[in-house]
Amino acid sequence: MSTDHTTVGAAQHALDAMQEFAALTEHLEGHPSDATWTTGSLLAITARLAKTLHQIAEAHKVNYAAAHTGISGSRAQGKVLALNAATEFEQASRALAGVYRHLDHGAHLSHRIDWDETTPLASPPRLAHIPTREVPAMKRADVGLTR
Repeated sequence: MSTDHTTVGAAQHALDAMQEFAALTEHLEGHPSDATWTTGSLLAITARLAKTLHQIAEAHKVNYAAAHTGISGSRAQGKVLALNAATEFEQASRALAGVYRHLDHGAHLSHRIDWDETTPLASPPRLAHIPTREVPAMKRADVGLTR
């Protein structure tokens, strides 16, 4: 674990952990019950990433008055860029909140299943035949995004 407690150090540590997680889960095989820990980890990662993106958006909004472009030094253009970046980060955060909702619902459904691991694997049904369910968009409070 990294001893660098700066934001950059924490980001590097998170990147290293995500790369290790990705390598460990590259080939998920066997029964879905083997992946329970994976869905829990993905939920935690998604919630934290959504919150971090929201915080980055807020930082851009709060500090927009100090923004300027690097080439021309234009404060007006810098402010517009800062607010546009904030909007994009906030939209990314909201999109991840929706991803979280789907992950959570899928994990909830999967955890209700008792898997018979002695049953041979069968070809999965075509996805077109599986009924879909509309899931409402996730609210900020669902992932700790409160002011």
